Amino acid sequence: MNTILNYMTARFKEPSTYAAVAALVALTGVEIDVATLKAAFEQATALWKSLVSTAASIAAVVAIFTKETHTS
Repeated sequence: MNTILNYMTARFKEPSTYAAVAALVALTGVEIDVATLKAAFEQATALWKSLVSTAASIAAVVAIFTKETHTS
């Protein structure tokens, strides 16, 4: 249990973790308006919504579990 807490503490010291958490929060409350997107993308459909949500979810999960490397 202590190793999990140490891991989580180390992860929350890195800025990418906060970016990933922000992405997850945005995913829970952001609705993509197809009517607005239709002007830019003629074929904006429910598939487009799914693709964007899936890509954002994958990016958030990868960002949470990817450790940053600092070069000096």
